Amino acid sequence: MPYLELHVVCQYNVDGTLNRNAHSRANQNGPVEYGFRGNAQNLDLNRDFIKMDSRNAKALVALMASEKYHLFVDNHTSNGADYQYVLTYFHTRPEKLMPEIVPSLLQLEAGLKNQLTRNDWPTAPYVETIKTVPDSGLFAFWESGRYATGFAALHNTIGYTVETHMLKPFSQRMLATLAFMEQFLTVSTADSLRAQFEKLRMNGWVRKVADQPVHYLPIAHTLDMKQYQMIPFRGFEFGYRPSDVTGADRLVYDTRKPWEKPVKYYNHYVATDSVQVPKAYIIPFAYDDVIQKLKRNGIALRNVPIDTMVSMRVSYILDFKTVSHPYEKHYLHHSVKTRDTVIKVMVRAGDVVAVVKPDNERFLTAVLEPRAADSYFAWNAFDGILQQKEGYSDYVFEDKAAAWLKSHPEKYAELQRKKAQDPAFAKDTWAQLNWVYKQTEHYEPTHNLYPIYRVD
Repeated sequence: MPYLELHVVCQYNVDGTLNRNAHSRANQNGPVEYGFRGNAQNLDLNRDFIKMDSRNAKALVALMASEKYHLFVDNHTSNGADYQYVLTYFHTRPEKLMPEIVPSLLQLEAGLKNQLTRNDWPTAPYVETIKTVPDSGLFAFWESGRYATGFAALHNTIGYTVETHMLKPFSQRMLATLAFMEQFLTVSTADSLRAQFEKLRMNGWVRKVADQPVHYLPIAHTLDMKQYQMIPFRGFEFGYRPSDVTGADRLVYDTRKPWEKPVKYYNHYVATDSVQVPKAYIIPFAYDDVIQKLKRNGIALRNVPIDTMVSMRVSYILDFKTVSHPYEKHYLHHSVKTRDTVIKVMVRAGDVVAVVKPDNERFLTAVLEPRAADSYFAWNAFDGILQQKEGYSDYVFEDKAAAWLKSHPEKYAELQRKKAQDPAFAKDTWAQLNWVYKQTEHYEPTHNLYPIYRVD
């Protein structure tokens, strides 16, 4: 009998489980009563892995970091299109894993598909449709670090998410989940795989990076619409008929007319942004919330012993967008643009150093690089730096600005060129004065300075 250590979290969202009702999931076919998606803070815990606003996430993240699991399975019921399958699932995107463990994922996936088929459990990739219905084609779900499997990948763990179909009877969904778990355990404990997980991951952890003077990691991806494969899919005919509620056409699936045919499956992502991986990050002790998050994720930190002036690579936030409504307790930033430069920074005694290594580089870049989708910056951990604290009264600064331009003729010439090239700027006297202000020593150098420093 192969050795297996299996940890089971029966109920992750304890608050939601106890908040039982029969009405909150309008799309779902049973059971008679079920829990609620939100916890006591009304948080969706499958969006909380990176930010850790809940005690649930803090506990599970600490467990995952300490145990360093080879494999992780998260069981769900899906929403979305209608089709014949009771069981669908997706796994960690290979693009998110360190290369050394991708072969284990591919071998596991091949064996799992084979076992499920042999045991009469037809399955399909988790159904994300290119357009409204499966006939239009499917694409692989990209899970960032807020989700369970996306977070697991940042810790070099292969993750699977099971999605049983919401419209199938509860008894069928339960049996499908059980079948998946049974076959998953059968395949993952096979001799051919069991010894691989730790061996290949250790190969990645001890990888030599000294011969790579500059090392980059991707932090953003987009679906490659040029690559796809044809996969068999079992769906239902669909059509449209007038709605009894609105009178407009509404989508209708006809379960009396099943079909099976090939559909396009887009299963490749390409990197759209990357960052230079530093040798270490320095986090000021003022950001204790960030430091505690790193500790819960098993990141080894050491304190800076004395105040030291050091030249380091830093980022300035040039631009970003923010959602207009709260998302999971935050006003999430996205589409972040930065400018890197090297400046002298006073590192204080008590600031912490996180040394970057092959076993933690994916996690650290995902949370500490501000352009990453689920970075701590995106989740508002550093919003204080985005507000300018000092300013000026126009009538006072006018004289100082004129004197400064006289002593800096090159800047005066630059101002004139900008006015000549930008008609809107030429008409905006406030913008001109503010431009001068930002060139002078009066403008605070910490405005928009991202306060995580990189040691290259």
